[in-house]
Amino acid sequence: MFEIIYLLVIKMGIIVIPLFIIGLLGWYYIVELSFFFLREHKFLKSLQPISLNTSNTYHKKSLVKTYLYLVNHYQEQGIEEIEEQIEKKLGFVLVDIEQRLHSIKIFAATAPLLGLLGTVNGMIVTFELISYYGNSSPILLSDGISEALLSTQSGLVIAFPLLLFQAILSNRNKELKNHLQSILAKAKN
Repeated sequence: MFEIIYLLVIKMGIIVIPLFIIGLLGWYYIVELSFFFLREHKFLKSLQPISLNTSNTYHKKSLVKTYLYLVNHYQEQGIEEIEEQIEKKLGFVLVDIEQRLHSIKIFAATAPLLGLLGTVNGMIVTFELISYYGNSSPILLSDGISEALLSTQSGLVIAFPLLLFQAILSNRNKELKNHLQSILAKAKN
């Protein structure tokens, strides 16, 4: 594993390390959020039509189950109390989801910029070689040009899937929020 990373650093320059870290973090968040939304979606599908009396116990691992529990438990105390308890117990989860989605977007925007930085480094290496040896040997120039092209390609290859999955997960987040709002609207009635 370390030999591969070492060879990539030699071939693409030091810029490959932050690109690799950004890609790993982005994919970690994508996988984590995908499993989260899949679990919540399965539970919501099993609830059709939504019933407020479904969850009578507090559940630490499921956002929807905890939401239903809070709505059911505090329904007699009024909608203000329900909203306050939801904010107190679940506000951090919803904020965490938003922050992770935003982080994926930042990683997707940063990856091409790091690739561009690698391109600039590769061109600097190429121009330094031209200034030392002249342009008589294309083999000497190919390393700098290769570094430039590979780092640009790597930045784009990392950014495209991150952007795609960030958009998909953002839509899942909106759907989940809409379901939670419909649960709260049922409690108001």
